[in-house]
Amino acid sequence: MDLKFNNGRELYELLLPVLETKEIQLLRNDYPDLTKVDIWNYLTDVTWKDENDMHIYKMVSDVLGLDNEEINNYKKNS
Repeated sequence: MDLKFNNGRELYELLLPVLETKEIQLLRNDYPDLTKVDIWNYLTDVTWKDENDMHIYKMVSDVLGLDNEEINNYKKNS
């Protein structure tokens, strides 16, 4: 099954459940200031910056596998 989206907003909404899951994980690991928007910004600015034609399963894996400290450092430096 191919999932299609027309823009970044639609992709964000598609990935929202996994972004929210990661946000909860961050909260439980003492990163209360990091939000799903911070996660999204990190992914789009760093992880997926030069990516084209990615699969949803890879994106979900990227979200859940993010290093908490990397996101925290990204937010502090942006």
